[in-house]
Amino acid sequence: MNRQKIFPANRQGGWITNDYFYFTIAKSFLQQSKDLNLSNENRVKELKERTKTEEPQWDNETLSSYVHHLVYDDLKQLDAVCIATQIFACMAVEAFLNLYGVKRLSEKFYKRNLERLGISEKLKILITMCTQEILEDEDEITQIARRMFDRRNSLVHPKTKEINDFSDLIPSESTNHLERAKEAVEETELFFKKFEEIVGNEKVTPISGEVYKMDNKNEEQNGSDG
Repeated sequence: MNRQKIFPANRQGGWITNDYFYFTIAKSFLQQSKDLNLSNENRVKELKERTKTEEPQWDNETLSSYVHHLVYDDLKQLDAVCIATQIFACMAVEAFLNLYGVKRLSEKFYKRNLERLGISEKLKILITMCTQEILEDEDEITQIARRMFDRRNSLVHPKTKEINDFSDLIPSESTNHLERAKEAVEETELFFKKFEEIVGNEKVTPISGEVYKMDNKNEEQNGSDG
Protein backbone atom coordinates (compact mmCIF):
# COMPACT_ATOMS: atom_id res chain seq x y z
CA MET A 1 0.00 0.00 0.00
CA ASN A 2 1.39 3.36 -1.04
CA ARG A 3 1.00 5.85 1.78
CA GLN A 4 0.68 9.57 1.21
CA LYS A 5 3.79 11.58 1.89
CA ILE A 6 3.91 15.12 3.23
CA PHE A 7 3.47 17.56 0.37
CA PRO A 8 5.90 20.43 -0.32
CA ALA A 9 4.64 23.82 0.83
CA ASN A 10 4.86 25.25 -2.67
CA ARG A 11 2.81 22.51 -4.34
CA GLN A 12 0.35 23.70 -6.94
CA GLY A 13 -3.35 23.63 -6.21
CA GLY A 14 -6.27 25.80 -5.18
CA TRP A 15 -7.12 26.85 -1.63
CA ILE A 16 -9.64 29.27 -0.20
CA THR A 17 -8.37 31.06 2.90
CA ASN A 18 -8.85 34.38 4.68
CA ASP A 19 -5.51 34.75 6.47
CA TYR A 20 -4.34 37.81 4.56
CA PHE A 21 -7.82 39.36 4.70
CA TYR A 22 -8.00 38.95 8.49
CA PHE A 23 -4.58 40.48 9.00
CA THR A 24 -5.49 43.42 6.77
CA ILE A 25 -8.57 44.01 8.93
CA ALA A 26 -6.48 43.81 12.11
CA LYS A 27 -4.08 46.46 10.82
CA SER A 28 -6.98 48.65 9.69
CA PHE A 29 -8.64 48.39 13.10
CA LEU A 30 -5.35 49.26 14.79
CA GLN A 31 -5.11 52.46 12.78
CA GLN A 32 -8.72 53.28 13.65
CA SER A 33 -7.86 52.69 17.31
CA LYS A 34 -4.95 55.11 17.16
CA ASP A 35 -7.12 57.75 15.47
CA LEU A 36 -9.92 57.30 18.01
CA ASN A 37 -7.47 57.50 20.89
CA LEU A 38 -6.02 60.77 19.61
CA SER A 39 -9.52 62.17 19.11
CA ASN A 40 -10.52 61.15 22.64
CA GLU A 41 -7.41 62.68 24.17
CA ASN A 42 -8.07 65.99 22.42
CA ARG A 43 -11.72 65.97 23.49
CA VAL A 44 -10.84 65.21 27.12
CA LYS A 45 -8.34 68.05 27.15
CA GLU A 46 -10.88 70.45 25.66
CA LEU A 47 -13.63 69.40 28.08
CA LYS A 48 -11.37 69.76 31.11
CA GLU A 49 -10.29 73.24 30.13
CA ARG A 50 -13.86 74.35 29.48
CA THR A 51 -15.24 72.77 32.66
CA LYS A 52 -12.51 74.34 34.80
CA THR A 53 -13.73 77.72 33.59
CA GLU A 54 -17.40 76.88 34.14
CA GLU A 55 -16.94 75.11 37.50
CA PRO A 56 -13.82 76.61 39.14
CA GLN A 57 -14.80 75.24 42.57
CA TRP A 58 -14.50 71.59 41.49
CA ASP A 59 -11.46 69.63 42.62
CA ASN A 60 -9.48 67.47 40.19
CA GLU A 61 -11.24 64.24 41.16
CA THR A 62 -14.69 65.70 40.55
CA LEU A 63 -13.54 67.25 37.30
CA SER A 64 -12.02 64.01 36.02
CA SER A 65 -15.11 61.99 36.95
CA TYR A 66 -17.39 64.43 35.16
CA VAL A 67 -15.30 64.46 31.98
CA HIS A 68 -14.99 60.67 32.06
CA HIS A 69 -18.78 60.45 32.15
CA LEU A 70 -19.04 62.72 29.11
CA VAL A 71 -16.61 60.68 27.00
CA TYR A 72 -17.58 57.24 28.33
CA ASP A 73 -19.25 56.08 25.09
CA ASP A 74 -16.24 57.19 23.05
CA LEU A 75 -13.89 55.29 25.36
CA LYS A 76 -15.99 52.14 25.04
CA GLN A 77 -15.95 52.48 21.26
CA LEU A 78 -12.15 52.66 21.40
CA ASP A 79 -12.03 49.54 23.56
CA ALA A 80 -14.29 47.71 21.11
CA VAL A 81 -12.10 48.49 18.10
CA CYS A 82 -8.96 47.54 20.05
CA ILE A 83 -10.52 44.22 21.06
CA ALA A 84 -11.53 43.56 17.44
CA THR A 85 -7.92 44.18 16.41
CA GLN A 86 -6.70 41.47 18.76
CA ILE A 87 -9.33 38.97 17.64
CA PHE A 88 -8.67 39.46 13.93
CA ALA A 89 -4.91 39.18 14.48
CA CYS A 90 -5.44 35.77 16.06
CA MET A 91 -7.82 34.79 13.28
CA ALA A 92 -5.07 35.59 10.76
CA VAL A 93 -2.59 33.34 12.56
CA GLU A 94 -5.06 30.46 12.91
CA ALA A 95 -6.28 30.76 9.31
CA PHE A 96 -2.69 30.68 8.09
CA LEU A 97 -1.82 27.59 10.13
CA ASN A 98 -4.92 25.86 8.77
CA LEU A 99 -3.86 26.75 5.24
CA TYR A 100 -0.33 25.51 5.82
CA GLY A 101 -1.60 22.28 7.36
CA VAL A 102 -3.99 21.54 4.52
CA LYS A 103 -1.33 22.29 1.90
CA ARG A 104 1.26 20.05 3.52
CA LEU A 105 -0.92 17.21 4.83
CA SER A 106 -4.10 17.33 2.69
CA GLU A 107 -7.46 18.62 3.85
CA LYS A 108 -8.75 15.15 4.74
CA PHE A 109 -5.85 14.26 7.05
CA TYR A 110 -5.59 17.73 8.57
CA LYS A 111 -9.27 18.03 9.43
CA ARG A 112 -9.37 14.57 10.95
CA ASN A 113 -6.25 14.91 13.09
CA LEU A 114 -5.12 18.49 13.66
CA GLU A 115 -7.76 21.11 12.91
CA ARG A 116 -9.42 21.07 16.34
CA LEU A 117 -6.21 21.16 18.36
CA GLY A 118 -5.26 24.18 20.45
CA ILE A 119 -3.03 26.74 18.78
CA SER A 120 0.18 25.67 20.55
CA GLU A 121 -0.35 21.97 19.87
CA LYS A 122 -1.30 22.62 16.26
CA LEU A 123 1.77 24.77 15.67
CA LYS A 124 4.21 22.35 17.32
CA ILE A 125 2.87 19.28 15.53
CA LEU A 126 2.80 21.00 12.13
CA ILE A 127 6.36 22.25 12.43
CA THR A 128 7.64 18.94 13.77
CA MET A 129 5.93 16.89 11.06
CA CYS A 130 6.83 19.16 8.16
CA THR A 131 10.40 20.16 9.05
CA GLN A 132 11.52 17.12 11.06
CA GLU A 133 12.60 19.52 13.80
CA ILE A 134 10.89 19.42 17.18
CA LEU A 135 9.29 22.67 18.28
CA GLU A 136 9.12 23.15 22.05
CA ASP A 137 7.08 25.33 24.42
CA GLU A 138 10.20 27.40 25.04
CA ASP A 139 10.62 28.36 21.38
CA GLU A 140 9.84 32.02 20.69
CA ILE A 141 7.19 31.35 18.05
CA THR A 142 5.31 29.04 20.43
CA GLN A 143 5.37 31.66 23.17
CA ILE A 144 4.15 34.35 20.77
CA ALA A 145 1.18 32.23 19.71
CA ARG A 146 0.37 31.31 23.31
CA ARG A 147 0.41 34.95 24.47
CA MET A 148 -1.82 36.05 21.61
CA PHE A 149 -4.39 33.32 22.11
CA ASP A 150 -4.42 33.56 25.89
CA ARG A 151 -5.42 37.20 25.52
CA ARG A 152 -7.94 36.35 22.82
CA ASN A 153 -9.48 33.61 24.96
CA SER A 154 -9.97 36.03 27.85
CA LEU A 155 -11.91 38.28 25.45
CA VAL A 156 -14.06 35.72 23.65
CA HIS A 157 -14.69 33.49 26.68
CA PRO A 158 -15.63 36.07 29.34
CA LYS A 159 -15.95 34.84 32.91
CA THR A 160 -18.49 35.82 35.55
CA LYS A 161 -17.20 36.73 38.99
CA GLU A 162 -19.32 36.50 42.11
CA ILE A 163 -19.25 39.61 44.31
CA ASN A 164 -18.69 38.95 48.01
CA ASP A 165 -17.43 42.34 49.06
CA PHE A 166 -17.51 45.91 47.73
CA SER A 167 -13.76 45.69 47.21
CA ASP A 168 -14.46 43.09 44.50
CA LEU A 169 -15.94 45.90 42.41
CA ILE A 170 -12.54 47.58 42.16
CA PRO A 171 -10.56 46.10 39.24
CA SER A 172 -7.16 44.75 40.20
CA GLU A 173 -5.62 46.40 37.16
CA SER A 174 -6.73 48.52 34.26
CA THR A 175 -6.39 46.90 30.83
CA ASN A 176 -4.88 49.16 28.21
CA HIS A 177 -6.68 47.81 25.17
CA LEU A 178 -4.80 50.09 22.76
CA GLU A 179 -1.44 48.72 23.89
CA ARG A 180 -2.82 45.19 23.60
CA ALA A 181 -3.99 45.96 20.05
CA LYS A 182 -0.54 47.25 19.10
CA GLU A 183 1.06 44.15 20.60
CA ALA A 184 -1.33 41.88 18.70
CA VAL A 185 -0.38 43.30 15.30
CA GLU A 186 3.33 43.40 16.15
CA GLU A 187 3.24 39.82 17.42
CA THR A 188 1.38 38.64 14.32
CA GLU A 189 4.08 40.10 12.11
CA LEU A 190 6.75 38.54 14.32
CA PHE A 191 4.94 35.19 14.23
CA PHE A 192 4.99 35.12 10.43
CA LYS A 193 8.64 36.18 10.38
CA LYS A 194 9.63 33.41 12.79
CA PHE A 195 7.56 30.89 10.86
CA GLU A 196 9.39 31.70 7.63
CA GLU A 197 12.72 31.41 9.43
CA ILE A 198 11.77 27.92 10.59
CA VAL A 199 10.40 26.56 7.31
CA GLY A 200 13.06 28.19 5.15
CA ASN A 201 12.38 29.90 1.84
CA GLU A 202 8.93 28.47 1.25
CA LYS A 203 7.30 31.92 1.20
CA VAL A 204 3.93 30.81 2.46
CA THR A 205 2.85 33.55 4.85
CA PRO A 206 0.39 36.40 4.27
CA ILE A 207 3.29 38.84 4.67
CA SER A 208 5.01 37.42 1.60
CA GLY A 209 1.90 37.80 -0.55
CA GLU A 210 2.28 34.39 -2.15
CA VAL A 211 0.26 33.66 -5.27
CA TYR A 212 -1.28 30.20 -5.21
CA LYS A 213 -1.69 28.45 -8.57
CA MET A 214 -4.56 26.30 -9.75
CA ASP A 215 -3.48 22.95 -11.21
CA ASN A 216 -6.15 22.91 -13.86
CA LYS A 217 -5.94 26.55 -14.95
CA ASN A 218 -3.35 28.67 -16.69
CA GLU A 219 -4.24 31.69 -14.62
CA GLU A 220 -2.88 32.66 -11.23
CA GLN A 221 -5.11 33.60 -8.34
CA ASN A 222 -4.41 34.87 -4.88
CA GLY A 223 -5.09 32.22 -2.24
CA SER A 224 -6.37 34.86 0.19
CA ASP A 225 -9.43 37.07 0.03
CA GLY A 226 -7.40 40.17 0.85
